[in-house]
Amino acid sequence: MSSSEQRKRDHVNAALSQKPSVSPFGDFQLIHRCIPELSLKEVDLRVNLFNH
Repeated sequence: MSSSEQRKRDHVNAALSQKPSVSPFGDFQLIHRCIPELSLKEVDLRVNLFNH
């Protein structure tokens, strides 16, 4: 076996031996709420932060 084949095999074995990572995003569930009757001109993206 060539050295590049051995490196590939080592890489695959290392990847398979690792525990899967846990993402904190798994705790969230996004709910789709479509609002087709809303006009884009009616959307207000202003934010009031510290009364400014």
